[in-house]
Amino acid sequence: MLKQLPTCAFSASLLIFLVGVPCTSAAPVPKVADQKPFYPTAVGTKWVYRQEKREWMDEITAAEQRDAVTTLTVRRTEGKALSEDIFSVSADGVTWVTTDKFPIEARILKLPLATGDQWSVDPPVVRGIRNEPGEYTVGTAEDVTVPAGKFRAYPVQFVEAERNGKKPKESGTKNTHWYAPGVGLVKFRNEKPELIRELKSFTPGK
Repeated sequence: MLKQLPTCAFSASLLIFLVGVPCTSAAPVPKVADQKPFYPTAVGTKWVYRQEKREWMDEITAAEQRDAVTTLTVRRTEGKALSEDIFSVSADGVTWVTTDKFPIEARILKLPLATGDQWSVDPPVVRGIRNEPGEYTVGTAEDVTVPAGKFRAYPVQFVEAERNGKKPKESGTKNTHWYAPGVGLVKFRNEKPELIRELKSFTPGK
């Protein structure tokens, strides 16, 4: 999916309980870094992104937890322009719910995040925004360097799919989001047209 306005992607915290057993029979313990949430949910968390000559800030302004789902309100500030996105976060994944009241209803992350995982999305047709169906694929974690620093991040590629039997154009949407544990989205690259978005700074909430 491609939206000309910036987006963030989020993830729920995963709690892993380890039970002590003799060393001779213990299974390998997952790396601690990969246990961190791929998107913080604390109010006050801020990301500043840079894309070509543009720069904006995303900030979590509200977080409401009900049952096992946390609903986040993310305010985007670019100059004097303001907009809001709504995301729902659970142990199963992250869903982009709305953008400025437009329905999106697409899972942008499947959790726990694992190399090779794939899932499809088929969001509703919405007049005025691009809201394509397609398939996400998780790649192997790699080092990514952006203005905010160096991160070990997982690339998640999106490829547009056909809708109602109609195949996407030759220049159909194809992009990659890089997610770092404990931070969230650190880089985005769209192929056609070529666009690169990078994290300039990150401030955790309290």
